[in-house]
Amino acid sequence: MPKAALQSIDPAKRERIFRAAAEEFGEKGYGEANVNEIARRAGIAKGAIYVYFVNKRDLYFSTAVEGMNVAIAAFAPLFERVQQGDFFGVVEDGIRLAIRFSRTHRPYYLMYLNSTYGGSEFKETLFEYVHVLREQILKPFVEAGQRAGQIRADIDIDMAAFFYYTIVMSFQDACVQPMLHPSLKLEEEARIEARIAQLLDLLRHGLGANGAVR
Repeated sequence: MPKAALQSIDPAKRERIFRAAAEEFGEKGYGEANVNEIARRAGIAKGAIYVYFVNKRDLYFSTAVEGMNVAIAAFAPLFERVQQGDFFGVVEDGIRLAIRFSRTHRPYYLMYLNSTYGGSEFKETLFEYVHVLREQILKPFVEAGQRAGQIRADIDIDMAAFFYYTIVMSFQDACVQPMLHPSLKLEEEARIEARIAQLLDLLRHGLGANGAVR
């Protein structure tokens, strides 16, 4: 938990500190990141970080949570549309929004990639935050799609949320970092658009052929 002093500083300064921390942690990982370098990037005095955070670990987790909160705020308007029965339209727009978010908030996204794909020593704890995200955001999102009649009524909602998270999040990561799934050939914008259409088709209709034995 960050110290109370963080809540009383200018919002622009607070944003600079978190962005600088995300840049440093995203580029170097937790072990190699330097707190003094974070202070330099943020334009504050060396040691000033400890006015706002207990230690380096506190700064790391606080930055991870900040990135998640920024992402949730960006996606909030989309979630409201699900209630109007526009589940797959929201999925499509959400994929594009996620790609834009990863570019405009690249430090947070790099930190996320480093944490999830880079073998972070805090991966297990960070996945607990991801679990909260699935339970509080994605699961209600999928439930709303089910109530709107756009998702099968007989499907288990936890499995549906897991499926959505695994498939869509992996695809978004591949759009931003094509090296994660080179076979998709996502280096070009036109290819991304074609793949989005294919992904939506798979989400709507699944893999089973018509008349396949169950």
